[in-house]
Amino acid sequence: MSDGETFDRHLRRALNHLYEPDVLRSSPLALLLLPPDQARQPMALSRALTEAIEALKPDPGTPPEAPAWRMYELLLYRYVHCATQADLAQQLAISVRQLRREQAQALAVLAECLQRRHQLGSAELAALETAREPDGPGDENRDLSRELQWLQENAPGEVADLVQELDVVHGLARPLVAQYAVRLELSLAGGLPPVAMPATALRQALLLLLTAAVHRASPGTVSLQVERSGSRLALALHARQAAGAKGVVPEDDAAGLRDAEALLRLSGGSLSAAGAGTLAIKAWLPLADVVPVLVIDDNRDALQLLERYAAGTRYRLTASHDPVQALALAEKERSPLIVVDVMMAGLDGWQLLQRLRRGPAAGSRVIVCTVLAQREVALALGADDFLRKPVSRQAFLEALDRQWAATAPGSAPGHAPFPSGPAPRAPEGG
Repeated sequence: MSDGETFDRHLRRALNHLYEPDVLRSSPLALLLLPPDQARQPMALSRALTEAIEALKPDPGTPPEAPAWRMYELLLYRYVHCATQADLAQQLAISVRQLRREQAQALAVLAECLQRRHQLGSAELAALETAREPDGPGDENRDLSRELQWLQENAPGEVADLVQELDVVHGLARPLVAQYAVRLELSLAGGLPPVAMPATALRQALLLLLTAAVHRASPGTVSLQVERSGSRLALALHARQAAGAKGVVPEDDAAGLRDAEALLRLSGGSLSAAGAGTLAIKAWLPLADVVPVLVIDDNRDALQLLERYAAGTRYRLTASHDPVQALALAEKERSPLIVVDVMMAGLDGWQLLQRLRRGPAAGSRVIVCTVLAQREVALALGADDFLRKPVSRQAFLEALDRQWAATAPGSAPGHAPFPSGPAPRAPEGG
């Protein structure tokens, strides 16, 4: 790893824990960026990094659409105001993957400014190589981080059925439950909506949490309750030992809880665990919006392909191979998202797009998906997005994500408003 990469890694960690004194106290950046009498004051480092971000604020006369505003706002709201990647991507009307790319570029600029301001040469940066921060809840195993990155890139927009995944986890944990003489008590609210995270991530997180609870309860009882709490599901897991039981607490359980937290954070969830003799775990899982999408294409094979792409995601496709009937359906259902092919018999996609923009469905977000290289025409006629066939699953879902995000109030791209004020949050990688 180069000296610059090491500096970037320490900077990223400090920003992710900007309001956590215990983490900042161990950061080797303090010795490089602060006067000697402030190096052991964790919040002094927090103030220094915040001031460095503020120093990147463009002059008042800079046009709102300038890249400098985008970079400054991304750093400000992501780290100073503690916006999650998902919320920030929605406000900017971009995919989370694109946000991560822009975030990495902004961090590189911030790192360069800090090194220049504090006149950090190769000798000072090389010293970071020997500085080791103690392991803690914010550190993530590199192999796990790579797995999480792969999961985010290969499972865009996926949702999971919590009841179904709990049933799978219950079966997987049955031998462990029997081995530790633990009784499971499950209490689930009815009609639970899908969770906005990949099924495999949710399953592994649940298994890690249940394993830790079984160890702590042995022999005894583990109770699990799930209920809806606003826009999230609240999952409460309690481990209670039988009278006189000593229980076991394997060393791996702490690492397992950190891995579970990392899996939940992947999709905007969070986790807390507390207890000495007993163990109480509370997890919050983000709920998935069920988004209706009308897809209009007279090629039935193309319709079936897009339906397969959307399977297991938040998007519920209504497919129509007749453009005339689809127009009436669009005006009746008012689907927020509409995907339109161009090469259709009778009423082609351009005519259909013009009628959609003049009718009751004018407020819908329209994505033109065609084999023709006609992005400019599509946008000029009122389309909100454009996809060139053949389209991959990832490109299709990212386009739906962009347009669904754009339906949120105040989500117009550019110099847009964001929530302000720092709020406590679990550390999020990146």
